[in-house]
This record gives sequence, C-alpha cells and structure tokens, in this order.
Amino acid sequence: MGDKKRDAIINIRVNREKLDDFFGLRLISLTLYPETIPVLRKVLKPGVYKFGNERIAKTTEGKIMEVRLYGKNISVQSIVGMNGSGKSSLLDIIYRMINNFCHYLTKNLYYSYAAERLAFVRGLYADLRYEIDGEICILRSRDKALALETPDANYSVGDTYKAEWEDYKVVTGAKTLEIREVMKYFFYTIVTNFSFNAFLSSDYANEPAFGLQGTSWIDSLFHKNDGYRVPLVFNPYRGNGNMDVQRETNFAISRTIAILEHYREKNWQFINGYKLERVDYHYDPHSFLAKFRKVLTGMQKDSLSKLAKKEGEERERNVYEDMIKGWFKTALKNKKAYAYKICDYYRVKVNVEDELQLMAGAYLVYKTISIVGKYPVYYDYKDCGKLEYCFSESGLKIGKEEFIPLIDTYKEIVEKLDEDTSHITYKLRLAKQYLKRCEKSSLGDQAKEKVFELHDYFEFLGEKKVAGSVERMTENFPPTFFSPMIMLRKVDDKGNETDGEAIPFTSLSSGEKLFIYTIGTLIYHILNIKSVSSKRIHYRHINIIMDELELCFHPEMQRTFVDKLISTFTRLHLNTHLKINLMLVTHSPFILSDIPQNRILFLKEGEDVGGQMDLNPFGTNINDVLVNSFFLNKNGFLGDIAQSSINSLMKYLTSDFKEIGYWNRARAEYFIENILGDEVIRHYLRRMLEDKPNGN
Repeated sequence: MGDKKRDAIINIRVNREKLDDFFGLRLISLTLYPETIPVLRKVLKPGVYKFGNERIAKTTEGKIMEVRLYGKNISVQSIVGMNGSGKSSLLDIIYRMINNFCHYLTKNLYYSYAAERLAFVRGLYADLRYEIDGEICILRSRDKALALETPDANYSVGDTYKAEWEDYKVVTGAKTLEIREVMKYFFYTIVTNFSFNAFLSSDYANEPAFGLQGTSWIDSLFHKNDGYRVPLVFNPYRGNGNMDVQRETNFAISRTIAILEHYREKNWQFINGYKLERVDYHYDPHSFLAKFRKVLTGMQKDSLSKLAKKEGEERERNVYEDMIKGWFKTALKNKKAYAYKICDYYRVKVNVEDELQLMAGAYLVYKTISIVGKYPVYYDYKDCGKLEYCFSESGLKIGKEEFIPLIDTYKEIVEKLDEDTSHITYKLRLAKQYLKRCEKSSLGDQAKEKVFELHDYFEFLGEKKVAGSVERMTENFPPTFFSPMIMLRKVDDKGNETDGEAIPFTSLSSGEKLFIYTIGTLIYHILNIKSVSSKRIHYRHINIIMDELELCFHPEMQRTFVDKLISTFTRLHLNTHLKINLMLVTHSPFILSDIPQNRILFLKEGEDVGGQMDLNPFGTNINDVLVNSFFLNKNGFLGDIAQSSINSLMKYLTSDFKEIGYWNRARAEYFIENILGDEVIRHYLRRMLEDKPNGN
C-alpha cells in the first residue's frame, strides 16, 4: 500500500480550519462558454466539466469530515473517456488560459535571447475553478480580457475593458513584486505526455493567435526558458514538433541517480526486480566544448569544414576542441582576461596544465557568462552574457560591439551567483566545488582516462557517507563534463541479489525506462520549482498533469504506478513544503481503481457524463471498471477479432450445415480447445458443438 506513513490508511478530520493539510490544491471545474470558437472547442460542447464532486461531506452530527487517501498535501484526480471524447481538448483549454493570462501579466518583463515571449490565443471564453488551501479561486477568460479572483484580491489583465471587472486591480504588464503577489493563489502546472502525436505545433497552427514567433502559440511555451516564472511546462521537450527524450533524460539524470542512491541507502526498491549497483563516470567534455562553435569566425568555420572533408569528422572535432582548450588556457592565465578575473572572484585556482581543472575552470567561466545572458532574473547584466567574453580581455571590443563590460561588473555578477542556490546555478556550483577540492586533494590521473565510481567522488570530496536528502546528494555530484552510466543488479522478490553481472540502465525495457524517465523528470522540475527563492516569482502549489501515462507500461506497472509515484513524493519529503495535485489522464482500469468516483471527470463525446456513472472504480474489480468507466458496455471488452470469430463460430454451430465459410467440425473443435482462453465461453461452445449432429 506504500510506506508506513501512509499505511495508517484512511484518516478522518473534523476540523475545517486545517483542511489545507489535506488538499492544498485541486481543480474543481472548467466552464466552457458557447462563444468559444469551434477550432478551440473541437469536440467539446459548451457546459460545465467537473473534475469530481464536492469533497466536503457532513456526518449525521453535522460535522465536516475529510478522508486522506494519498498522504499529506497530495490530491489525485483523473480524466477518462474513449479516444476522441475530448480529454486532450479539455486540457488544451486550460493550457491556453494559463498561457493567455501570463501573456498579459508578464508582457513588460525581460525575456532573454534564449527565451520567447508568450503568444496569445484568441476566441477563448471559459472559467477554471480551483481550490488552494481551502480557498476557492477562479481564472476567467473572455477573449482578450482575463481575470483572476482570489481571497485576497481580484485581478484583471488584457486589452479589452469588462464592465463587470471594473473594481478589479489591473495588473497587465506588472512588475516582479506585483506578479509575485498575484500568483500567490495560483499553481505551477507540469505536463507530461510521451505520445509522439502530442503537442505537434502544426496541430495548433490554424488557431487565431498574435505575438507568434513560431508556427503556433505552443512553440513559445517550449522555448520560454524563464526560470519557472510562467507556471506551465511541457515534457518531453519538443523542437519543431520533434520529441527530444534524450535532452529531458540528460536534465533529469542527476535527480534519477540521487533517487536510486537514496533508495539504496534506505533499502527500498525503486525499480521492481532491480537495485542500484553503482554509478560509473567517465570524462566526456565533447558536448560542453561544442557550445563554442557559434563564436567561430567564418574563416575558422570554413577551415574546419575543409578539414572534415579531407580527414574526417573525428579529426575535425579533435582540432576544434584543441583550439577551444587553447583559447581557455590562454584566457585563464591572462590576468587581464574576464575568464581569469571570474575565477579569481570565485576564489578558485585553476591549474591549466591539468586538463580536468582546465575544463572545470572553463565551465565555471562559461556558466557565469551564459547565466546572465539567458535568465531574466539577471536582466541587469544581460549585456555581459555573450560567449565571446569567455576568451576576451577586459576593455577590448568584440567585433562591432560598442558595449565593453567593466571588469568590476563581473565581480558583482559572481557575488550574486554565489548567493543564488537555485537550479539556475546548480551546474556552476558543481564545477566550483571540484576546483575548490582540487586545492586539497586529487581525483587522480585515472579520472581522465578511466572510469571512476560516484562513491569514489564522494571520498574525493571528503564525504564519509552518502548525503541524506536527494537535494543535498546532487550537490556532491561530479561536474557535467563527466558522463554517468547507471549500473543495476537484479534482485528477487525479497530484495536479495541474484547471480550474474551488473547490467547497464540502458538495458532495461522501454516501459521500465519510461517509468524512471517520467518520475525523474517530475522530480527534476519539482525540486527546481522548490529551489526558486521567495524573493522571485515562485510557486508552492504544483499541478501535475500526466496524459497517456500508461504508454509502454505492463499491467503490473500500471497497477502499482499511483502508489509508487506517491511513495516517491512522500519518501523524498516533496509534500512537506509543497502542495501537489495529480491529474491522471488514462485508459488504464488499474490506475483508475486507485481513484474514487468523486475525483474523476468522465467524458463521452465531448460531454461530462459523470452524473450517469453508477460504479465507483476505487477498489473495484478491474473487469467492472473496464466496462463501466471506459464506456465498453456496448461492445464488451473482447477484442473485435475475437468477438467476430466467436460470433461466426456460433452461427455455424446453430446452423444445419456441415460447413459455413471457414468453419467445419474439425476447425471448430480445434478453435474451442486450443485457441479460446476463457473457460466459461469454451464450456458453452463445447456444449453447442456436442449438440450439433455429426453429419452436419
């Protein structure tokens, strides 16, 4: 059922004032108005879509009761329906509303070169009602006018005046402090959908929108890169409609490793049938050094291109990388160079003759400069964020650039980055920590040429044991120019190791890897959101929407998924400081059997039909859930081929003919005894065959 903290099972409270301990966040309903244009509604009909019924129930004594099923600060909801019932269309309405509200709210904030401003989608009329910490809030959309109603105040944004909102505070183009206040009663939405047909830009291209920088409004959400300012993120990342799972995996890998290490230390099992054996690292600077190809001159690019054609791409890469290393070596020795001064401001020494230290120093410089050029919170220093400054001297122009950064400006930048403990500076901190430790110890020459284990690195840092929390553990990982390889060991049902060699994580099945990628991605974003300082725009309520979540999952993995996910959240204490709502969009009866009826939106042909559902799927037989909750009553839950074969056989068995089409007595007998799986159906068909005269 999960860990012991939740095995206290169902807790009942009667204190209304403390209900926020149970349901910090949940969606209540979406009202879709007839004015919404058809291209946005698709199959959805105007009306109210309830994400479950009211959760408060009164006892016979009139006291208010609440049932906790999933743990403190965790709520679970679901949307179900056949393909084409409008599940994704409904969610898209919510995404557009969040996008449109933030388009106006953040329009005057700085967006870096690496980010895109949000586009705006026209023609949407809807209300999203939700609950935060026991308080009801409403996000309203009326085309180019939107409003947010909260317990503290009501806010409006947009280009159109609405008379009914004349008393609302206008926050169009608000500043950071005001946005922080507005969003106090809002939530961050993390969306996962690993279907190849999801979030294709071309599918949204015909929607009326303005402010486009790509094919459709959804493109800007994949390229916003705003440090979790706009409360919506899609996973996995898609560029031009192409899913980049490897990119997502690389982002989440440190969290995944930390989870596996944490579970091993606690003697818990994260992946059924496996436990972590070790994590191997090897020196791999190639992806880091490739970042500097954009600073090459035209002549340098031409020269390398000719070299690649003449001597091959590997030779070209080696020459290019040696050139970049040489530039960094020169800059890190030159007391007038920005690179030298940046390392000096961090109070780290770099032995440029040691390649690993050279890479760490280079990465420290690169990350310092790229952060201020990329993240809006460092807007004041955006002009200091050009990669060319990694190699240049202070006081010198770069090409036609008029702006020349003052060397003392980087001192201010370093001081601010040193104070920043958020996800933004995470990789920078790893490189700095490595250089600091190199002043006292050495990882050894084998670190460049050979594989070393994560626990070897812990010893190098002086850590006698694995750090307690996932967050603290990731702070002690090697810099990102070392690549990890996760090695697993097979275990039996009792957790005992079985014979055989350790196997790489990459050898797992697609379903097992997808399970880990999914949870690793969620943990990655949740910890990043949690790391954002309260002085910035930040969120402490998280809405996780998991669409098509059972893709590649074996039924047993589907059966345990909800419990496994919630156990991970509680074991990592993510629900201690954050309030989490899980919205599971599924076709799996196993997943649905863990969710009560009053927390499920049932969709059929674009309508909410929850009021017509008699069966409560929570704890119910899977077959009954299949038939009733997934609208299989009409055709049952046999496959069409099986159903057609049985029907045609019954026609033969009830006829007076010796043969009908494919069927004769021998084929009928073989089918019944060797092909059919259901014993009840087999029994009745066998009786029918016995009753059929032998001559027929």
